[in-house]
Amino acid sequence: MAVACGLCAGANYFNQPLLHSIAVHLQVSEGTAALTVTFAQVAYAVGLLLLVPLGDKLERRRLIATLMVLAAAGLFLSGFADRFALLALGTLMTGLFSVAAQVLVPMAAALAAPGRSGQAVGLVMSGLLTGILAARSVAGLLSGLGREQLTTRVSVLLVLASWAALWLGGTSIAWFLVGMLAIDLALQGVHISNQNVIYQLAPEARSRLNAVYMTTYFTGAALGSALGSAAWQRGGWSAACLAGVGVAGLNALAMVHDARLARGTPAPAAPPA
Repeated sequence: MAVACGLCAGANYFNQPLLHSIAVHLQVSEGTAALTVTFAQVAYAVGLLLLVPLGDKLERRRLIATLMVLAAAGLFLSGFADRFALLALGTLMTGLFSVAAQVLVPMAAALAAPGRSGQAVGLVMSGLLTGILAARSVAGLLSGLGREQLTTRVSVLLVLASWAALWLGGTSIAWFLVGMLAIDLALQGVHISNQNVIYQLAPEARSRLNAVYMTTYFTGAALGSALGSAAWQRGGWSAACLAGVGVAGLNALAMVHDARLARGTPAPAAPPA
């Protein structure tokens, strides 16, 4: 299940390291090529909103297989595109139907033994980026132990620190790699903790809860891609890093606000004697 999840999610990201090659091959600007990243994320958000909730209504195995075949068709179209319009269409198809990964995640939580959904979600989500398999599994285990707030706080602080490394990465490949690994580790820690929390809200509606959460998640990702692209075009690497620091600062403020809300939540009443 983790392997299938990784294949689905990876299908939506193949274009990112190829933006320069796309621009050269299709004779478009790098800014135009970068639009494929936003297209993929917007299409993914639409799929999350419209397709993932079907996991609560339809047989999940058949739904997942259908979505994966359609995502593969989008990849095939992208791979043989000889003009940007065809590439954009293939990217939209792939992004829309690669949400099969997000049908697999609540399915794993539903199949897990009671009290082990956090570990199951962590294991399946680890397939999305095999390079940080251990980090995601740890995040899933922490969630399963009720350590969601600890995972979130450490992850948000790590996001802030990672942008310092990425800033230095403008002139050093070593610092760039450190920053990339740190930010991905942090984002997945927050992500898995969030999913473990929301799946406990209404176990009978996990696909719909996941659809709402992941639609919000990838809407933010699409906006972040657009912001990063705009910052890069206007101020290069430094501007892109400053934009990242600004967004990370907003994350920290949200974390502080969440901690205040948690402290203000009254403890559950003791059962009657």
